[in-house]
Amino acid sequence: MTRIRKHFDWLSRINRNSSSNAAAALAALGLACAVYWVLLLETHRNWVEDTEHQVELRAQQMASALALQVSTLMAGLDVVSRNLAAEYLRGDTDAFLHSTRVAIETFPEGSIAQVSVVNAHGDILYSRHGLPRGMPRPTTADLELFQHLRDSENDGRLHISRPFVSRVTGKWVVQFGRALHNERGFAGVLVLSISPDYLADAFRRAVTGADDIATLLRDDGTYLARTRLQDEVLGGALPPALSSRLARAGESGNIRLQPRRDGQDRYYAWHRTSDYPLVVAVGIARGPAMAKMHDTVADSLLRNIVGTGVLLLAAFAIALLYLRGSSQNALLAESEERLQFALDGGDLGLWDWRLDIDRLSYNTRWAAMLGYPPGELGTTHEDFMALIHPEDRARVKHKLNAHLYGESAYFESEHRMRTRDGRYRWILARGRITSRDAEKRPLRMVGTHMDITAHKQAEAERGALEAQLHKLVAQVPGMVYQYRLRPDGGSAFPYLSPALQDIYQMPPAEVAEDATRLLERTHPDDRPRVQASIQRSADQLSTWVEEYRILRDDGDVRWLRGHAKPEREEDGSVLWHGYIHDVTEERARAQALRDSEERLRLTVAAVRDGLWDWDLAAGSIHWDSRCFEMLGYRDQAFAVNEAVWQRLAHPDDYPRVDTLMAEQIAKGEGFDAELRLRTATGGWLWVVCRGRVVAWENGRPQRVMGTHTDISARVADVNLRRALLDNSAAAIFLVSPQRIILQANARAIEIFSPNREDMAGSRFSAAHGGEGPFERFGAEYEKLRSRGSIRLEYPLHDKDGQARWFDISGTLLDPTQPEGDVIWTLIDITERRRIEAELAGARARQQAVIEHFPGGLLAEDEARNVQLANRALCELLALPAPDSLGGRPLAELSGRLPPEVAAVLGPDSGPVHREATLDDGRTLEIERIPILQQGQPFGLLWLMRDISERKRRETDLQTLASTDALTGLPNRRAFLAQLEQTLVRRAPHSIPDPGKAGCLLMLDVDHFKRVNDSHGHAVGDQVLIHVANTLRGVLRREDLPGRLGGEEFAVLLPGTSAEGGYRLAERLREALASRPAPTTAGPLWITASIGLCLLADGSVTDLLERADQALYEAKRGGRNRVVAWRPPADTAVASEQRPS
Repeated sequence: MTRIRKHFDWLSRINRNSSSNAAAALAALGLACAVYWVLLLETHRNWVEDTEHQVELRAQQMASALALQVSTLMAGLDVVSRNLAAEYLRGDTDAFLHSTRVAIETFPEGSIAQVSVVNAHGDILYSRHGLPRGMPRPTTADLELFQHLRDSENDGRLHISRPFVSRVTGKWVVQFGRALHNERGFAGVLVLSISPDYLADAFRRAVTGADDIATLLRDDGTYLARTRLQDEVLGGALPPALSSRLARAGESGNIRLQPRRDGQDRYYAWHRTSDYPLVVAVGIARGPAMAKMHDTVADSLLRNIVGTGVLLLAAFAIALLYLRGSSQNALLAESEERLQFALDGGDLGLWDWRLDIDRLSYNTRWAAMLGYPPGELGTTHEDFMALIHPEDRARVKHKLNAHLYGESAYFESEHRMRTRDGRYRWILARGRITSRDAEKRPLRMVGTHMDITAHKQAEAERGALEAQLHKLVAQVPGMVYQYRLRPDGGSAFPYLSPALQDIYQMPPAEVAEDATRLLERTHPDDRPRVQASIQRSADQLSTWVEEYRILRDDGDVRWLRGHAKPEREEDGSVLWHGYIHDVTEERARAQALRDSEERLRLTVAAVRDGLWDWDLAAGSIHWDSRCFEMLGYRDQAFAVNEAVWQRLAHPDDYPRVDTLMAEQIAKGEGFDAELRLRTATGGWLWVVCRGRVVAWENGRPQRVMGTHTDISARVADVNLRRALLDNSAAAIFLVSPQRIILQANARAIEIFSPNREDMAGSRFSAAHGGEGPFERFGAEYEKLRSRGSIRLEYPLHDKDGQARWFDISGTLLDPTQPEGDVIWTLIDITERRRIEAELAGARARQQAVIEHFPGGLLAEDEARNVQLANRALCELLALPAPDSLGGRPLAELSGRLPPEVAAVLGPDSGPVHREATLDDGRTLEIERIPILQQGQPFGLLWLMRDISERKRRETDLQTLASTDALTGLPNRRAFLAQLEQTLVRRAPHSIPDPGKAGCLLMLDVDHFKRVNDSHGHAVGDQVLIHVANTLRGVLRREDLPGRLGGEEFAVLLPGTSAEGGYRLAERLREALASRPAPTTAGPLWITASIGLCLLADGSVTDLLERADQALYEAKRGGRNRVVAWRPPADTAVASEQRPS
């Protein structure tokens, strides 16, 4: 456009009378018009694309809002179904029915169309609308939802069915089912039925366009609800191509489609619900949504076509004027300037204000914008201001003055102007001053007007949409929000719905830029957990789900449940889109329900009663799990009705109980009957059946509820008492205060009745042997009445007149009535007394044996208590007299026993044979012998003997066997045995330092034969003793010397290296050579030759041979020296010393 302006400036300066110049000007004008139309059409296309984007955005926002609403409904259905399922499985019918009513009342009216329960076979056990009477029980075994839940794993989730026509109501329903599982596995399904019409009505309140549509789908594309043409699509699904695209798509998406069903071109947007396999799709009809924009574009095209035609005609006229000559140049320049503004504006109204004469001129388009024909509008500035909306006038005047006084580079204003029909249209006015006088006062101002009413209407629609969305969000029972966590740790809430005020009691503006105040409302006990979960969600970009408490300004504590999905932004921030709602009342109701259930459970569990419910009209009887459990059946093992009840009842009991129940039910009174019911194993169980009418209709009983109480233990106890009484080994009498027998058991009759006749009404004088003894026994009655009970042993006569001894116990039948009846229990102890007499004799003989036992003896019982001990034991261990030990725990005596003995008397019960050496030098032999009776432990018998003298004799014999009698050193056998043990211990893996494995020395007195020959064997023995003493004095404590025979000695040096052994051998050689042996023949100087070898690999024989070889080398080398053995290839090393 700038090039066009310059071109026209140039035209105004060239020679106007040139026809070639006029043709060039017309060509330039055509080019400018073509460029203008390209730009105009591009602008129209942008308008259409922006409007389409707004429509798509509107569809996406509506789909997101409706998905949130559906998620809230699903969450509520999920909680209700979980609670109802738990209550049903507990078998509490009243609580289940109450919770069902509460759930239906909690949700909006009409939302839950049906609540039902089916068993594991698909049969309907419960329906909120009741079950048809006189007809087979309805079944759901062939329905998709039941088959899916029956055949799948128990994932604890709520499952959604395809829509189908209900067999009960004949209407379309969508079922939401939860599997019921008990300890035996799959037990059935709890079903909540929702009408698709209810879901569609909820969508219609949000989708207001006549041709717009909202749809609820399953994840697989199955239709669940639709605002338009619902009956035509229910039972069907999306086309396979769309279903496949939906399955592959993410959380949300959009598409433009024109379905064949109604031929309507729509923008569709879908959004998945969180945590549930549902999709909400919203379609906005393209035609109505784009109608205003298309009208605006069409109007713009029409006006621009007219304007372009006018422009071209004007240009042609100007060209003619150019050709007329230079006389008309001034007028042509003015026309060209107007033409320049027309080119700038295109579809714009042009205005020209001459401020010096206050004249306003405008083009036809300017007037047409306001609906005026040319020439009807006023031409003054005041006329122009009068057309502006009163609310906008001051603002327009302020902007205009700012430009006139040079405060702004140009004038621009958006305001409303009144049209000819009195309405207002939005106008965008632009202009600038084009000329000023010498004093800089404005003379002329030109500009354009653009009709932006359509743009303003689009903004208004967008605002209305946002307001509608805001209202929709406000209806959600909770707070919708956006939360941003920045990389620097700061946080804010870019968006918060008004529900923030209701939940947190704070306005959204307070936390829009800084979320700290809101986060600080979190309960201190929950804050670390909530902050950690937010950070974890940010790190993993995982869905944030949390329940927590907040503290409000009024001190109230509220429970909230939050759910949000995060996304990473370009600057590293994490933005959550989520929803928070108050679950305080929900938790309180759940807790109250749990408390109520727990109280009922504890009550029923405490009494262990079974509950039953009898529908008299239907003839059906419902038993809870306890009723089945009593009889040994699994829960709901079979359906119960009156016929089943009759088969289960004992034939002898049913007529009586049936008559009683019929009479009491007819009277409306409760009944209580005892009867037997057949168990799963074929036996009979005694129960008390109690019941009462709980529902009437038209004066007739309709429903009876009651309990079954297991009284088998009580009945068994009564039978047991009767059996015990009759089968007791004791004779039992019930006697009146006048000593008349009122009752006698079978044993009493057997002992005392001559003809086994009943003894009731008779006196007991015959058993006493006459009236005299009978009367004397009356004194025992006085003791009985004063004490309440009495026990004594007393002789009586049986039916044959034989005397028998009895253990007699007497007890008052009623302790509060001393003068009342008496129970006498008589146990025949004749045989016991005989055995006791024999046992006393045997015990006396046993005591004599114990006292004369040659050693200590102690017997303890299985509880480790001392039963007897003899005097020898007490003397051996310095214990008190035997009589004081009887009955005392053995552990109590441990502190008085020598530690060595106490250690043997441990907790074991097996046989033991040990020896214990005491601090005083004594050695005791202790033997423990288990006492068994029929193979069972009956106690322990301890035998102890002092074997000190025997041990001393054994020690002396052992010493004599291993010691050389002359020198006191170990003899050859003992030494070689010790060497053998050393070789075993010095295995390579057991030697800390292999270089110190040990050494063996072989020592032989030099020229010993001369001593014997010169001085005799007695002196030779004294020399050998001197050698032994020298060995003891030089060797270390751990070294072992020994005499192998004659003048030959050996020394074992454990843990010694070759060098250390060599030095020790040298000291030993020097000690013998430096000190003479004291003998009766006087001091004798002696020397010795020593052979040394390491305790290397080899046997005892190998080591002795090596040491002997080294000794031989020492002898051959001149005696009085030490030689260490080397393998044959080495040369022996010797050291020789001579006596001084």
